[in-house]
Amino acid sequence: MPAIFLAIFVDVLGFSIILPGLPYVTLHFGGTAITGMAMMSVFSIAALIFSPLLGRLSDRLGRRPVLLMTFSGAILAYSTLAFADTLLMLFVARFMSGAMAGNVAIAMASIADSTSFENRGKMMGLFGGVYGVAFAIGPGVGGLVSGNPETPSLLFPGLIAASMALLALIITFFFFNPKKRTDAEKIKAQEKIPYRLVVPDKRSALLMSQFTLSSSIQSIVFPITPFWCIAVLNWSLVQVGWLLMMIGGAIAFVQGGLVPILFSKLGEIRTFLLGFFMTAIAAGLMAFLPDGEWKAWTLIPMIASGATIAFPALNTTLSKRTDDHAQGTALGLGNGLSFLGRIAGPLVGGWLFETFYPGAPFIVIMIAGVIAIGWAISELLRGNYVKPIALQKIN
Repeated sequence: MPAIFLAIFVDVLGFSIILPGLPYVTLHFGGTAITGMAMMSVFSIAALIFSPLLGRLSDRLGRRPVLLMTFSGAILAYSTLAFADTLLMLFVARFMSGAMAGNVAIAMASIADSTSFENRGKMMGLFGGVYGVAFAIGPGVGGLVSGNPETPSLLFPGLIAASMALLALIITFFFFNPKKRTDAEKIKAQEKIPYRLVVPDKRSALLMSQFTLSSSIQSIVFPITPFWCIAVLNWSLVQVGWLLMMIGGAIAFVQGGLVPILFSKLGEIRTFLLGFFMTAIAAGLMAFLPDGEWKAWTLIPMIASGATIAFPALNTTLSKRTDDHAQGTALGLGNGLSFLGRIAGPLVGGWLFETFYPGAPFIVIMIAGVIAIGWAISELLRGNYVKPIALQKIN
């Protein structure tokens, strides 16, 4: 278990290092905010296609070989990004990175394999905390090594990210020992589980829809933040890096510290509700109150950390409602659907940003947050949920 946490920490650290410089390089190559947000959508299109396939493949072949494959692909993707000198190359590199993004779902499936039903929520929260710590460190480093707004460069961030992916590959190869499967489990894992059995009824479909809705919020707030800071505050690349670092720190504190406690006291759905209540309120203030630096340091971290509660809550809920031998398939599908939101979110956010005013994308975040709150309330009113019969039948 420690090895998988460390490998993902290193991988996310490499991913987050490129975030501060990417908007500046996009603008330097002649792009706009819409171009930058479209680049995030291309990443998500690739992830939508490949994440469910990689998750299913990990059920059949095992977690370790598929993780090694994704880390190898990430090395190539970040190396391409480091030497990109046109917008087209940036888009190609981002598509390649998105295709390898299924490693997060596979890591979560590995955690589900090795934890009890009762402790699963706590471990998913700790996973989110590790993700947040890596995200807190990466942007600060990236802001320092990406040049300046006049001559931005992704050479050093890309090479560092590729090195981090290589380190993750080495850690996985030598130290990751996944749970041993019995002969019966190996035979069962070879069965190709139809996705309709993972989503057999309306209530399951509504749960899956929250992966898309929640990710659309995150896919707007993270990439739009640098463009908002440039347009409204005229911030430098280093300042943007520090803000993203603070956001990562807030996410690490919420997911690693608060989420396990909240899960044990309130349960996953009530914790989800609390997070999106905070997100919706902060997004409304962001959209309609006068601009200032205080928004960057208070409201944006509130939106990001509130929304980030969604994924440990949703992944834990989905994992508990899925049979053990279908964890990779289910979590891969959920991860893939989350990227559906990350396709639409950046495009809508970028269009609103350029067409209306910099705070307009936060109106969409507020509306999406209210919808998420409505789903959580409906889940609480419906009460406990029994594991779908269709999945029980394939045991």
